[in-house]
Amino acid sequence: MRIDEEAIDRRLREMGPPRGPAEDRDLALIELAMFVEETFGLALADEDIAPETLGSAEAIRRLVLDRSKA
Repeated sequence: MRIDEEAIDRRLREMGPPRGPAEDRDLALIELAMFVEETFGLALADEDIAPETLGSAEAIRRLVLDRSKA
């Protein structure tokens, strides 16, 4: 499945900011992983659930674009 950057950005804006206290970073990463999997039809490995991969809109965009090319 091919996804363009505009579609990714639109879905990330719709998702909005993470909920809950900042110290629940692990939970926020899991919620982001679930969002990415459900929204973009991707399967993430455990090692993908990390701040480097899901910690910013740019990182998520890069992940989705890379995985959607495969």
